[in-house]
Amino acid sequence: MTTSVSETTYTSMKTNSPNHIKTKSKAKTIYLCRHAETEENIRMNHLRKAGHSIKSLKPPNPTDVFLGCQFLGMVLIGRTNSIVSANGTNQIQEMQKIVLQHQLTPKIKKVAHSPLIRAKETCYGVFDLDHHMNIPIIPLDCLREVTPFEFVFAGRTQVKRRIQELYKWIKEQEEDTIAIVGHSEYFLIMLGLEEKFKNCDVWKATFCDGKWTNLELQHRLNGDGSNVIDVPY
Repeated sequence: MTTSVSETTYTSMKTNSPNHIKTKSKAKTIYLCRHAETEENIRMNHLRKAGHSIKSLKPPNPTDVFLGCQFLGMVLIGRTNSIVSANGTNQIQEMQKIVLQHQLTPKIKKVAHSPLIRAKETCYGVFDLDHHMNIPIIPLDCLREVTPFEFVFAGRTQVKRRIQELYKWIKEQEEDTIAIVGHSEYFLIMLGLEEKFKNCDVWKATFCDGKWTNLELQHRLNGDGSNVIDVPY
């Protein structure tokens, strides 16, 4: 499945010199993966359910209210570095099987991930990195998920600045095939999408001169852990 991508450009220093020649960077293949389900995701889903019930003028389920309020409380005090849930662990194991079946990991020359626990766990699990120790693994602070402050008060300025840092990092790498494990809101803003990646989604895209093209969903898990998207590499 292919989807359109807005062109988010990495802006480099310009010059008015007539002798200035802009050299085009080498196109790179990037695999983008969202982390597996977390305990935070579960609480957030309960909050959504409570909200839908109230909007429909129906009494919300007490469990939805309790866990939804728990989610809000943790966000307010900044406790958003959530661990992977039991279901998330199963998602990682199932996606690892799919990735191994398609022999994707040997094609990847470098892996970057958000420093948050859920992204690191997903990164090592999905790409079976404990058994591919020759692949460089880089935690990047600029890949952190969008914070409530950034989303509500900063007008996404800080997020876009971090995205530019990622673009610069990708451009500086010698490797031409890189996997990046991160977060749904971050990827949504970076790619200009209308819908978020689902947990453990694996997407493929081309990155060149600060622009994303050929974004294509490679693998997505069904509710039973099976692979509902199967696109040849």
